[in-house]
Amino acid sequence: MHKGVWKNIIRVVCVVAAILFFCPQFLISCSGETMELNMLDVTCGLEAEGTTITNPHLIVALLLLFPIGIFIVTLVNKKDKITGLCAAGIGLICLIMQFIIKGGVSNAASDYVCTSRAIWGFYLSVFSDLVLMVSGAGLLLTAEDLPALSAPKPEAVRANPVPQEPLRTCPKCGNTWRGEAAFCTNCGAPYQEPEAKPGIVCPVCGKEAAPDAVFCENCGQKLL
Repeated sequence: MHKGVWKNIIRVVCVVAAILFFCPQFLISCSGETMELNMLDVTCGLEAEGTTITNPHLIVALLLLFPIGIFIVTLVNKKDKITGLCAAGIGLICLIMQFIIKGGVSNAASDYVCTSRAIWGFYLSVFSDLVLMVSGAGLLLTAEDLPALSAPKPEAVRANPVPQEPLRTCPKCGNTWRGEAAFCTNCGAPYQEPEAKPGIVCPVCGKEAAPDAVFCENCGQKLL
């Protein structure tokens, strides 16, 4: 999917996660009475009939602050890779916190001879955390600031040019062709390798120069 779709999914999930923070997530049963518990209750602590069911745990407020923070990041941050990484990481952290809180609520309720169980709000929160992780990973993979993994580097293409077959010229008609054909493709004359011209020896210094050289490259003597 396009990166814009992933960003919109992240924003929607963050709004849903923030709303679920105030929705019932646990059901506590004590002495035949039941009460619903949300994450705000866990954050501030809950008492029933003068009995403390859960002590305040301010760190639980991160389950509300994290989604708000990610929502803001998707609006102001231009680096999609950083946004996707933050969303995936926060989704994982919130998921772990959800199950830690579930265990803590269950233990606290059993200490007061109460029972607790997770209800729809908890499972929706877990699902939203999973969606946040997946959408963050999706944005990370489609981010434009990631280097292209499959595109070949221009340097590599230039460093390994495709070898070309040798060019041959017919000594009879002047036709040229590429390949190892022993006969001219135009007139059928046999191909002969041109004889290499001997170099010119400088009469002053004795250094050999190219056949078409006019001056000696060693001493500057005129050769022709």
